[in-house]
Amino acid sequence: MSTTVSRGGAWMKGFIKNISWLRYLVKKMSLNCLVLIAFAAIGQQAEAAVITYYYSEHCEICKAFEPAWNEFVANESANHTIKKKSTMDADNLQELTQLAQNIRGRLNPSIPSIYIEFENKTPILLMGSKEVPSLYQAVEPGTSKTINFVAPIQAATQSNITLLLPVTFAAAADAVNPCAIFVFILAVSYATIYSGKRKAILYGITFAVALYLTYFIAGMAGKVVISRIFNNANAITLIMSCSLFIVAGFHVRTVFFPQQTKFSELSDSTKMKLVKQAEKCVSVGGAAVSGALCAMIELPCTGGPYAFALSLLAKQSMYESALWLGYYNLIFISPILVLLCILVISPEKVDMFEQLRNKYRRLLHLAMALCLTAAGTWGLWHYY
Repeated sequence: MSTTVSRGGAWMKGFIKNISWLRYLVKKMSLNCLVLIAFAAIGQQAEAAVITYYYSEHCEICKAFEPAWNEFVANESANHTIKKKSTMDADNLQELTQLAQNIRGRLNPSIPSIYIEFENKTPILLMGSKEVPSLYQAVEPGTSKTINFVAPIQAATQSNITLLLPVTFAAAADAVNPCAIFVFILAVSYATIYSGKRKAILYGITFAVALYLTYFIAGMAGKVVISRIFNNANAITLIMSCSLFIVAGFHVRTVFFPQQTKFSELSDSTKMKLVKQAEKCVSVGGAAVSGALCAMIELPCTGGPYAFALSLLAKQSMYESALWLGYYNLIFISPILVLLCILVISPEKVDMFEQLRNKYRRLLHLAMALCLTAAGTWGLWHYY
């Protein structure tokens, strides 16, 4: 009897011991599973990424976003590789433009933009103020963290106004340039003398359109060249702003010394070339050729303000640059449009304009000097 009891007690003790080991094993497996699940969740939510922030020193949204971005960098710099690039650098702007085209199919990138490159996932490009707050969700899916900042509602409008004044001043300087007005009067005069009122208007419009397109194409080409040569858009703007003061100085000299026209007016030999081209304004084809050739001949005389405008557009997209150059050249050819309107109303007064140009030549030089000074002052004040 005692033997049976002792055997039963030994079996019970073994059973309890086995249960304890089983419990211990289950507990360890549970803990290990929990650790694995936690690591998997962390790996899924916080995959290391390369985050590149594209901004501009003159972007109002970027200025408003700066504190929020600095806070994000302070919190996440240990988890991700973070870079910051200014689009005032032409290479950075080109890089962002290419990203916008490849990822979003857009030729015109928005600023600010944030490019997030993952190791095992498709890269993301967050563009503009509406999408920037989703930065935390992009790098940590499912997180409740957000970026809070107040984006200026009129930021895009302010950017346009910022360019409006200098581009207008530069275009106005070109428009009142005695060299340009000399060409315009020549073209309309020859068209009127040899073709009569109706045809003169047609030829004058053709001449103006050809001149406009030639300047526009030259401007777009110049914008590309400037963007490629100068990595820092501020540097070219500084150079061009300073050059405007030099050009303005030559025009001020002519105001006080009318015979001193070197660097402020076309040479006599160049004027004769323009006269020969203006004589072609007796047909539609001739007027078109004349407008294109006259634009190329007088471009060195009017190139200073134009180069300044192009330096301002170095960091703009091709689409925005085309709009601004269209606006610039419309102001530039406005004198010939005025001449054509006068031709419609009173054809006999067209001959008087060359006399008026000579009479008020010093005033035109002064007006051009003031416009150049205003544009150059804006360039230095805004960027430096």
